[in-house]
Order: sequence, then C-alpha cells, then structure tokens
Amino acid sequence: MSNAAKFALCFAFALLQGAVFIGAEKSLHEELSFPLDDSFIHLQYGKQIARGYYFQYQDADPVTGGATSFLYPHLLALGWLIGFQQDGLVVWALLIALVCVSLVLYFLIRCGERLGSARAGWASAALVLLSGHLGWAFWSGMEIALFTALFLWVMSELLDSKPNQIRLGLALGLFGLTRPEGVLIVVTCVGLMFLRRLIRREVFALFTSPIQTIAASVFVWIGLFGPPLFYRVSMGRWGGNSLMAKSLLYHPITSASQRLGECAVNAIEIAKFYLGAPSVIPRVGEFMFPGALLLSVVGILAYMISQTHAKRWMAAFAGLPILIVFAAVATLEVWQLHNFRYLAPMVPWLFLWGVIGLEAIFTGVRISSGPPVIATVVLLAILTSTYLPSWASRYAHEATVIAEKQRQAAEWSANNLSGRLAINDAGALAYYGRLPVYDLVGLVSNDTTLAYRIGEGALYERLQRIDKNKRPQFAAVFPTWFEESSRRFDLFYKPRVQFPDPFDPTFGKTVYEINWFYSGNESAPRDVTLQKGWRVVDTIDIADVMDENEHGYELELRDGRFPEVANPFRRNFGYHEEIDQTWPGVENEVETLIPTLWADGRIYEYDIVDAGRRINGAESFTLSGLTPGVAAYLILRTCDNAGDAETFDFRMAVEVNGVYLGEWTVEGTPWNWYEIVFPIPAESVQEDSIRVRVRNIGTSRFPYFDSYMYWICQ
Repeated sequence: MSNAAKFALCFAFALLQGAVFIGAEKSLHEELSFPLDDSFIHLQYGKQIARGYYFQYQDADPVTGGATSFLYPHLLALGWLIGFQQDGLVVWALLIALVCVSLVLYFLIRCGERLGSARAGWASAALVLLSGHLGWAFWSGMEIALFTALFLWVMSELLDSKPNQIRLGLALGLFGLTRPEGVLIVVTCVGLMFLRRLIRREVFALFTSPIQTIAASVFVWIGLFGPPLFYRVSMGRWGGNSLMAKSLLYHPITSASQRLGECAVNAIEIAKFYLGAPSVIPRVGEFMFPGALLLSVVGILAYMISQTHAKRWMAAFAGLPILIVFAAVATLEVWQLHNFRYLAPMVPWLFLWGVIGLEAIFTGVRISSGPPVIATVVLLAILTSTYLPSWASRYAHEATVIAEKQRQAAEWSANNLSGRLAINDAGALAYYGRLPVYDLVGLVSNDTTLAYRIGEGALYERLQRIDKNKRPQFAAVFPTWFEESSRRFDLFYKPRVQFPDPFDPTFGKTVYEINWFYSGNESAPRDVTLQKGWRVVDTIDIADVMDENEHGYELELRDGRFPEVANPFRRNFGYHEEIDQTWPGVENEVETLIPTLWADGRIYEYDIVDAGRRINGAESFTLSGLTPGVAAYLILRTCDNAGDAETFDFRMAVEVNGVYLGEWTVEGTPWNWYEIVFPIPAESVQEDSIRVRVRNIGTSRFPYFDSYMYWICQ
C-alpha cells in the first residue's frame, strides 16, 4: 500500500473517531464546544494573535504566557485569519485535530515498519483509534493531538536509516515549540545524534551538506530558544505563567526537600498509570492495557539486543522520551488533571512498543508470534473499545457544561456588568465575553500566579495593589475554590446570579460583587499604638508578594519545612485596646456594638482583613527611608488564628544589621489583633536603611509566631 493510501485510510478512521465524539456532543447541545475551559484559552490567544495583539490575552493587557503551547495558538490564528471566527474557530480547532489524529495513526504505522514490525504499527494504530481516553484527549480542543503527532513524526524521522536533515530539523523545531516537554526531548535527541556521530567519527559529515545542516539547525534553534527568548524579552522571565502555575518547582510554600519528595511520589504514580495499575486506574484497560509500560520496556530491550550495533541507537531514541515525560510531568502538581491529559501523548508510543514486547515474549518462548500476538491485540482492542461509548458520553456532557455554564456566564456578564471581571476559569469567559477579565489563578494575568498558590490571603493582598480605578468589581468563580473569600470573610459578597452545572448541582458558577470596603483599613498602625510625634517611615505588608520583593524579604525555615498553616488569613473586629478606649462602657461587643456599627455602615472602619505568614524559623527584610542617628520603633501586627488555647504567647528575637538587640514577646487571646513595639536605639540606625531579622524562639505551647504587617517609625 502506498504512503498516500495509508494516510487516506488513517484520515478516514480519524474522521470516524471524531464523528463519534462530536456526534455525541451534538446529541446533547446544538452548539459545538469543548470539554475543557482551557481549550478556550488557546482560542483566545489565537484570536488575539490574528488581530495583531501578539500573546496579549486582551487588547490593552501586557504579554502573558498562559497557554501551555506556543505553537498551537498560531495555528488557531491562521484559522481566524481565513474566516473561522468565533464559533467557527471551534470548527477550525476540530479540523486541526482531524489532521493530527490522522498523522498519529499514519506515523505509528510508519514507525512500526521502520522498526521491522509492521504488525505492531497497525495494531497500535487500532488501539489508539479505539481508545476512548485518547479520543477524548485528541478532540478536546487542546494541543494534545498536535503534540502527539509531532512526537511521532520526530520518532519516524529518527528511525529512518537515512533521515532527511531538513525534514528532521523541521519536525524537531515544531515539536519543541509545542510544549516544554518537547524541548527536553529535542535536546536529548539532538544530543544523542551528535554523540552517535562522534562515536562513529562522522561529525564532519554534517558539513557535506552545509545548506541542509544550516536549515535544520535554524529550525531546531527556533524550537528550543524561540519561546523562552520571547518570554524573556516581553515578560522579563524565561517561561510563561502556565508552568509557574502548575509546577512543583515553583511552589512558593514548599521546601526543596518537600518538592523533591512530591516529585518522587508523582513519578511512582505515573509509572503505575502506564502500568495500568488498579490503584490509579480502577477500571482495567480504560486508559492503558495492563502491563503496558512493562511490555514496552521488554520491547525496547529486545530490540536493542536483537538489532545490529547501528540500529541499537534506535532503542535509546525510543526509551529516553518516555523517561523525560516521566520526569517532566512528575514535577507538575496537577499531573492527574483532566483525565491524565499530560500523560496521553506518550500512550500511542507505549502501545507500539508494548506490541513489540508481546512479539518478543512469544518469540522468546519459541512460539510463532503471529497468531498469539494478533489474538492478544484483538482482546485488548475489544477491552478498550468497551469504554468508548462512556468516553463519548463524558465528552458530550463536559462540552455541554462549558456551553451552558461558562458561555452563559460570559454572555450574562457582558450584558449586565461593567468594568473588569475577576475569574478563575479564564477560557470561555474571555473568549465569549466582552468584559476585560482578571485571572485570579494567574494564567493570563501577570504577577498573580505565586500569590494564588500561596493562598487566598496572598491573593487578596495582590488584588489590593491594583489601581482602584482598574480593580475588578465583580468575580465569576466557583465558590468551592474560594471558601475564605466567598463564605468566611465576605470578600466576595452579594451574589448576583448563579449558573448551575447541568450535571453537578454542587459545582455551579456564581457571580459576586467584590467587597473593597476593607481595603486600606489595615495599612496603618492604630492610633493607640502610635505615640505622639511618631511618624511611619516604611511598611512591609507580609504575604503581599510584591511588597515582600520590594523589601528583600527572606524566609528561613526550621528543619527545612513550612508550618502546617504557612499563610494565615484573618478578618477580626478591631483591637481590644482601641475598642475599650472608644467604647469604654461596652461589655459584649458581639451583641451590642457590632450590630450597631453594621447598621451605621461603619463596621469597615474597625474590621481588619489581613494575610500573614507563620514563622517557625526567621524572617528578614529591609526597611528604608530612615534618618540616620535617630531612634526608631518597629511595630508588628500579629494574631493567633489557631484558637487551640484560651490564650497564646509568641516569643521572638530581634536583630538589626546582624546585631542582636533583644527579645520580643506578645501574649493575648486568639482571633484578636495585637500590635507590639520594639525600640531600636539610635546607634543601630547608622544609614537610611536597616536589615531586620525576626527570629522565632518559641514557647512551650507555640513553636511559631504569626506576622501580618511591620511598620518602622521615628
């Protein structure tokens, strides 16, 4: 069969798979959609690129890096330019998926043939075609089908005995542009090719075709360095927001040892997934056939042993990408997200080598491999195909959720609200809405990602730094994602409308007004703390990531671990001293004073909302603007929000510019704000800035202290 005929057949089968999933969706909802909101992030970037706003998620916004793929939005932009706009761009994304799925099947067959096992190529293509999991992933509107097709193209070129340099370079370059894992695989493959030529003393053969070598090198270099250079120039860092939002390596409240441990646990669980272990995949064969990873390893080892020295390199090209995906995905906090979508691209490759492993096993026990391998593959195909209807149904339900919840919320907000809208799902609300959005998770809004990962308190601090005229006044969020803001502290209050999930009543999206009345009340120390003649010289708001960076904030952990509650977040009514001084006759403020202040609209003058850090080691920061030779006074706002005892006691040591000045203690009752003062003698203020280190000493009951705000006065 010619290559053209093979591709035509693969195209027909891909069309059939797509018809199953899209047909299931159309049976529930007339409009085409995708089962993931993240798919519309790609669509929004594609639309913006086509409109001339290169990686600007909204017209007036700076460049952001919220897309998991650099290449995919460009392909979507091409569709927008030729007329596939709004709902039409969904159709264009499905056409891209159709081509990519066809290529996945085609390149599997080609790889099988080049490995000397055409049967394995056709068998793995059949398993891919019948896999409900892969069908859901490929047609989800994400870059999964594109990434898988490009990976198999790269492998197909590397398996060619005489690869075309330009074609291989183009495949490697496009693959590197698709996802970060692709960059790692490209680096490894290029390194292996160079090592192979070095061992065989063929390095100078690269220069026999200089034009091809240069062209191939340009493609590879663009794939490797294009996106990071773009992000560096436009955003000031080497990567986009997406990786920062999901990677354990960027987690702001875990130590290095904790991150390493979590990555190791993830790697073990990923191995179990690829093995089809019931602890990860309860239903046998739904994602992977049992033992797929083990059979793949057998296939790679058998190929390495049975082939000539020249072809043994192919086993390295086959095995190392699997290890790279293991390592890369293991660093993701959300590696299980969306039906293991980060693991899906490697599944067809494991299917191929798994069948080769089956052949090797039957051959090894001197059994003709043909009939038993075919019989086994048929059984596996029947097993995996039994899940296909349920996956199509899942696809249809989830796509309907996006259409009936996210899209309706976008359209209602556009017609009933004004100003910027805070959101937690940045895709459909931006793509179908007309309001500018602010992404609370930080995928498509800069300088928010780390704050969100620290906690709602740090996120609230970040939101307060936005110019008052540009702050979002409404939030369209899942209440379960923001328990403290929506239910505990009424920062998201006055729900305007709810868009229920058509299949899960507990997972509706609610549009809230945002309560900004608290903002600013926490920024100054209370009048009862400030002595006559004192003026505030500098302030550091703890848990405000940007403020901490400006003050050179550093955190030292005890035993290399964060406390169980790393970032406490509190809303408390005033200060005892202030309340007693202002209303000396009030004995029960909860029953008498607070209701009166609510009725008068004055509660926000005394209600303080603030986020902080729990310190088990020490914290250091620089305070500036001081007058040298003049005594200063360091003020700390603190609170015990644990409430494990009737009273609390914190004990700390204070150092200034590396010199120990004394101890600092505070005692009180939980859930009340306290401000304490530490005097700094004039001889310790020798310049206009000082480096302060507050070290936890701890008490018998409290092996930590909580800090929320520091002021320095003179």
